[in-house]
Amino acid sequence: MNQHQDYDKIFKENIEKIGASLLSKLCGLELQDLEPVTTTIPRTLERRADFVRLGVNAKTMERMLSHIEFQAKSQDNMDSRMLFYYSLYYEMFRLPIRQYVIYMGMGNWTAPTQVQHNNLIFSYEVISLNTIDYQLFIDSESPEEIILAILADFKGERKDKVIKKIIACLKDKTKNKRRLQKSIIQLEILSNLRKLQSEVIKNLSDMSINYDIKEDIRYQQGIQDGVERGIEKGLHEGIEQGIEQGIEQGDLLRAKKVVKKMLLKGTFSLQEIADLAEVSIDFVVEMQNEINAAK
Repeated sequence: MNQHQDYDKIFKENIEKIGASLLSKLCGLELQDLEPVTTTIPRTLERRADFVRLGVNAKTMERMLSHIEFQAKSQDNMDSRMLFYYSLYYEMFRLPIRQYVIYMGMGNWTAPTQVQHNNLIFSYEVISLNTIDYQLFIDSESPEEIILAILADFKGERKDKVIKKIIACLKDKTKNKRRLQKSIIQLEILSNLRKLQSEVIKNLSDMSINYDIKEDIRYQQGIQDGVERGIEKGLHEGIEQGIEQGIEQGDLLRAKKVVKKMLLKGTFSLQEIADLAEVSIDFVVEMQNEINAAK
């Protein structure tokens, strides 16, 4: 599973708890009596929407559908995808539909947001988290919302200061240890979308907040996928095999190759790679920069 799928997984897991809140805070849509709607559309070409709810608009009292898709990067075919969902859900429910793409990436959303033909005018709305004041999420009581602050607009504040606020807020408002652990893991994964992963890890360490790596979804993926070709005998055994091949004899070039493979796999944090490969975090960051520069 790649990193974009990791980000999607976090949003799809958390949306069940914060869907109504996001519709209100980000979309300005107050809905009552929300009902789950199947997100799988039964067609020869099966598609699964990220979040669809049937509810009552609190202002107009009309029944309607709300549909959200989460995107880590712009996709040129998003206009046709959203139109596809709209037409099929409209066929199923014959109700108005409000559609939103919540953009998690950096920069501007560049994909088309409308389709205009002779007999068709269609559009969807894009909400870029990088334009939303991070304080909107910090003020929440829900850890699933608080972690979204890492993707929001820091309003000119120093990134280390904001990161400390986010972590402190999570610690203060999440009394359940397991839930806190999960939120910290999700924060660390999402922070990579802003290239803040190493800063988040450092602040977690400075604030003496740790998590069990066995709870990390990337660790669990590693159990299934392995570092290179699967690790049927256990995650660490497989990792050690790759490390031994790369750095056992102190070969710098091969060490770089191993670290880059682990980075491209997208299943480990920078600190985990540094620990397992017995290299410095700066070395891992340097390899990450080389990968990014080559894209």
